[in-house]
Amino acid sequence: MPHASTSASIAAIAAVCSLFAVACGPADGTDATPGPTTVGPSTPAPIGAPTNDAPANEDAGSVASPQPTAGDLDPDPDQAREKPHATGVVHVVQVGTDGFTPSSLDIPLGDSIDFVWATSRVHTVTSGLECLADGMFASGPRSAPSTYRVTFLRPGPFLYFSEDDCHGMVGSIVVEE
Repeated sequence: MPHASTSASIAAIAAVCSLFAVACGPADGTDATPGPTTVGPSTPAPIGAPTNDAPANEDAGSVASPQPTAGDLDPDPDQAREKPHATGVVHVVQVGTDGFTPSSLDIPLGDSIDFVWATSRVHTVTSGLECLADGMFASGPRSAPSTYRVTFLRPGPFLYFSEDDCHGMVGSIVVEE
């Protein structure tokens, strides 16, 4: 029964996507314009103004903000919580002809990734699970010379892919507290 198998596969993919969306939250704070973009939801009043930390000849990408919690909405004056902030540390992931180098990276909370195109072939850096964009960040189509920066202010795993080769050109970043 090919239809039952296809339906089960689609249901499994939908379940994984739902779990990923719940874990990462909505993309409320994303900014599709060049310059800093939010990874994950932003608080109603962002923590400081996003800045373009990329060199003058390069584009900045994303700034991540924490998801608001009940404590953010009704803070306890006796317990001030420290908000995550950018550390200024930048790691580099090369966007090559056939993949990302390195394809996986563990970084501390607040660090940034510069995705640097090293090929004239057009690729994207799009957050999500192989071919299923989640809206957290997206570079749009680019080729060398180009740089796209994403700053992570929320812990957890972040998957990404290139839209033109979404099954073969994938990567992951784990942000640790």
